[in-house]
Amino acid sequence: MAVMAKSQDVVVLLKWLCCLTAKSYADLASELGMSVGEVYSATQRVALAGLFDLESKRPRMNALREYLVHGVKYASQHKGVPPLAGCPLLTPRHSCGN
Repeated sequence: MAVMAKSQDVVVLLKWLCCLTAKSYADLASELGMSVGEVYSATQRVALAGLFDLESKRPRMNALREYLVHGVKYASQHKGVPPLAGCPLLTPRHSCGN
């Protein structure tokens, strides 16, 4: 079954990574300004892609690292939309806060 990733999936995945304590989908949705359904769906997509473990609610670090280094820059290459490779938020000077 093919799964079409959305750019927001990376944001949700990185937010899960930044969580120091267990969070609910509703908590993440509130913090990200998204609906619970969007957070849930994004989490399901990244889990199907092998980037997230649903049982532990934690990203799979090796897969995530590989995706961030080699795959995320292609995630938004749609007609008229620049790729994420030039996004200032993906530069090393930015860090996750809780």
